[in-house]
Amino acid sequence: TSKLIRTSKSITFRDTSSQQLAAMNHTMTCLEKNLLSFTLWNYTSDHSDRDGDIWNGENLSVYSEDHKCGLDKTDSYYIYDGLRAARAFVRPYAQYITGMPIVNEFDMAKGKFRLVYKLNGIKYDVPSEIFVPKLWCSKKADMKVSVSDGKYEVEDDDRWYVVKYWHSMASVEHTVEIKVI
Repeated sequence: TSKLIRTSKSITFRDTSSQQLAAMNHTMTCLEKNLLSFTLWNYTSDHSDRDGDIWNGENLSVYSEDHKCGLDKTDSYYIYDGLRAARAFVRPYAQYITGMPIVNEFDMAKGKFRLVYKLNGIKYDVPSEIFVPKLWCSKKADMKVSVSDGKYEVEDDDRWYVVKYWHSMASVEHTVEIKVI
């Protein structure tokens, strides 16, 4: 059975899927390091810890009834109830980059996201945007944002933050780092 652990900074679903967590984090890290766009989809509605995905001996589903904590629908973390290895795939990422990415990575062990990009000759009237789920940082005060130049602001939604970053035109390369403190 899963247990829900709440801390002042984030939420953790304690379950038996440490191998799933490590495997999912490895997959996500490889995709990020290679700057690949992707869609993650592996949902088996009748997954169980005992039988896995009930297909070809696989055990990759991101959801399992066996991992539900029984959260009430009014709980802001209800959307994560039943997810396996959620901390590995519900993670910060750059959803809009106003340039060419060089580094776009999240270190799950350190709780640190890093985006580095360079200008590509196009002038944008919008900021770069980084999605930060409240699964990783439940309060804005627990998030440390550092930028190489320019300015940023953090928008708050019920279940996530969006860090908006406007770079200065004075430099060619720009960095945004977000760390859970």
